Amino acid sequence: SLTKLLRNPATLENDGMLVMIVNFDEIRALVPAVLNKKGVSHVVLSEDQRVVIGEAFDEGALDSRERGAIAVQNPRTGWSVAHVINRNLLLRENMEILIFTVISAAAMLAASVFLSLYASRSISRQLIMLGEAISEMESTGSITQRDFGEDEVGVIGRHFLSMAQANEQLQKKLMKLSVMEKEAEFRALQTQINPHFLYNTLSSIYWLCKL
Repeated sequence: SLTKLLRNPATLENDGMLVMIVNFDEIRALVPAVLNKKGVSHVVLSEDQRVVIGEAFDEGALDSRERGAIAVQNPRTGWSVAHVINRNLLLRENMEILIFTVISAAAMLAASVFLSLYASRSISRQLIMLGEAISEMESTGSITQRDFGEDEVGVIGRHFLSMAQANEQLQKKLMKLSVMEKEAEFRALQTQINPHFLYNTLSSIYWLCKL
């Protein structure tokens, strides 16, 4: 209960006493749950920092290192409404945030390292495959089919495969044309030899007949 002496403003005589009954359970029901947890309290302080409403705490707690408080003072009455939080609770929550931040940073770092290694290995694998294809082309003149990726190195590899296959087809065409050319020369030589052979045979018969 709260009491207030009532006086007549004209005569300053006591007219009576005002008594106000406060149900703190109803007040606490209006306060957010975060203010009602352990280590957190909301109090009303008098002008001399004495607790009028709320959970009592040690004298000088507002200035101690173990508690933190946010207070708003009424300039007319000098009373203050303070939200008091145990500093250990604040530090524990800060530590939880710090641990969560460190774990998140470590997870992101691990993910970035994994992605970097994966990307690097993918690129190096494409380059190694391209080098093997070039070596095979230089040594054998032909190249086997390889499965290049969709990245820039893969595009170069597929173009190199296309160029190698086109070069192989051109070589086959050149070899076929060379064989055809030799066959044509042989036939031309045959056409030159056959009349001379026939003429020489007839000439030999003629001179034998003469003899």
